[in-house]
Amino acid sequence: MLLREALLALAVLASAAVVAVAGFAVYLLAEGYSGDGAAQGLAPLGFLLSFLVLVVAGLPATVVCAAAWAGYSAVARKSRRSPR
Repeated sequence: MLLREALLALAVLASAAVVAVAGFAVYLLAEGYSGDGAAQGLAPLGFLLSFLVLVVAGLPATVVCAAAWAGYSAVARKSRRSPR
């Protein structure tokens, strides 16, 4: 019971982390589109930074999120099958 609740909390937090990372990447992508095209501006870096954030932070966060939900699902299924 305690393990199931801990895995559920971890899965929910990991899901929130994935949403935060994806939101930040979308913000950076929008920043890249909204630039005025000036050579000295930082807007062109928004594209590169958004993909970098997705690869460096987004992929590991997604893997942790999927593992946490899979662990929670396995523990919940096992606890429903076993008699109390």
